[in-house]
Amino acid sequence: MKKILVFFLLCILFIIFSGCGKKEIEPEIIEKSEVVDIYTIAFDSFMDLDKGLNGGMKYIAIDFTQLQELTSEEKNNIINSLEKYDVPVMEATFEELKKQGMYNENTMSIEGVLLNINEVERTEDKVTIKGSKYRSGKGAIGVESYLIKKTEIWELKEAKITWIS
Repeated sequence: MKKILVFFLLCILFIIFSGCGKKEIEPEIIEKSEVVDIYTIAFDSFMDLDKGLNGGMKYIAIDFTQLQELTSEEKNNIINSLEKYDVPVMEATFEELKKQGMYNENTMSIEGVLLNINEVERTEDKVTIKGSKYRSGKGAIGVESYLIKKTEIWELKEAKITWIS
């Protein structure tokens, strides 16, 4: 009888503690649903800085290498949001652009703009995103964007150029 009672007690404790574990996971799910908004705002802020790099661009390429947590659907949503710049938007790294013949060795440039995020720091209501916007060896900038969450909506607080080539 004692063994049965101990068994039931262990089962109840297991159910209670496994239920508590699920509550800790839920905030990550909520945060996951916000990533498209956060990265879309960040990439838009990149495009708004040094607009001279945008002149005559034929495409926007996004390097998602450092954003491996994104699903294909999330990447597509981000890509679709940048179509407002009236040029094709694609997922590509610098090396892939070179392989596709989209890099001019003589001018050290591409005919579009390559956006890249290489660092993300996040708290519950603030995000700092560091990345770059590349057009050529002599036409690129480092960008740092600060986003804040106001009443459940992410907003750009500030974007600044951190380096120029």
